[in-house]
Amino acid sequence: MTCHVQFDILRYESKDKPSKILDIGLKYDGKSEKFRIRQSQEWRWRDPSVPLHTPSDSGKQLTETEKQELIKKVQVFQEKHPGKFEAI
Repeated sequence: MTCHVQFDILRYESKDKPSKILDIGLKYDGKSEKFRIRQSQEWRWRDPSVPLHTPSDSGKQLTETEKQELIKKVQVFQEKHPGKFEAI
């Protein structure tokens, strides 16, 4: 998982072949000086035909199981960067 602050996203790339990519939206909170994950936003896999420097929200929606697995991975990522992110 990587953080692309210039795009206000966390980017997750699966280890599947072919890999799937998910961009999770972030919002900066000036009061806490941390990023907050936009959970209200629908989580969708990126459309593979869309270039990585371009937003993509036309891919397949994550299943509830996929989303729960990714939330766990996001929490681990957040624990490694406690000063940057609000807890999910």
